[in-house]
Amino acid sequence: MRFSVLSLVVLAFILLAPLGGIWAQSAPAVQELQGSLAPGQSDIFHLQGLEQGQVLSAFMETTSGNLDPILAVLPADDALPATLESFQKAVTDLVASSDYPLLDLPALRDQYTLAWDDDSGPGYSAALQFTVPKDGDYVLLASSSLSAAGRQTAGDYRLLLGLDAPQVLAGTAVPTGAVIAAQDQSALAAHLIQELGGSLNQNKPAISVKLSDLDPGDALYVNLQAVSGDLKPILLLRDYGDKPVLVANLNGQASAAFLQQAFPEGGTNYSLDIQAASPNGQLTSGDFRLLVGSMPLRCWRAKGNPTPRPC
Repeated sequence: MRFSVLSLVVLAFILLAPLGGIWAQSAPAVQELQGSLAPGQSDIFHLQGLEQGQVLSAFMETTSGNLDPILAVLPADDALPATLESFQKAVTDLVASSDYPLLDLPALRDQYTLAWDDDSGPGYSAALQFTVPKDGDYVLLASSSLSAAGRQTAGDYRLLLGLDAPQVLAGTAVPTGAVIAAQDQSALAAHLIQELGGSLNQNKPAISVKLSDLDPGDALYVNLQAVSGDLKPILLLRDYGDKPVLVANLNGQASAAFLQQAFPEGGTNYSLDIQAASPNGQLTSGDFRLLVGSMPLRCWRAKGNPTPRPC
């Protein structure tokens, strides 16, 4: 039997087509990131160029400390900073006013985010799945659950991301070298002030709060207010060697304390000490509200004014 050149080409195409289909297939994109969260801190990741119909899977687990992870997806638009600030305030107001904040929080998270997850993975791990509704950029927020309610958890974490890779949800997917997300703190650093709550009493007269690293050119803002009891809080800023850098309300006469400090060269391993004063030899006690923010220096008013201006 004789074959023409054209017949041989067609035959080769038919025989090799299935193999070509196999070769064209590639492993789903999977990325692994490592990070660390101080109490009340959040990390934000930019998800660029997602396509409609893609399924984003995200898994976040604690690798040290007592961190209780939570993940959320939001649109990456100009309204993001205001959305983050509004959401945090809404959570704080809910915790302060609701008799059952744990039951009411899911509806609030549904209102402000496109998708979120808390505790769907093993233990306290977060396992989120999100089907992209339209082409575009999105952000992934990695934080600690109920930080606004004064439940201070912190530690190192492992974040696993995948596109059309459902095995990510179990934390077992193998990274492929893909880049799905890049960390971008700009929306948080320039607009979001973190709010913490707590209580000081005879059994716990002082607490320490570790601060996130400060970038060169940042200014630190701290606003501490007593909200119940007769608490008179003393506020100290300590550097990496535990040396006091600034102190506010040292005499323990006021129910509030404010600090502002410029960091032209940045700063690492700083912390805040909050102590209950004993102005008359009697320890004061009560609940407090702490606002902590870092912003570029151009975003601050004159020293002593605890209110940042728009930036």
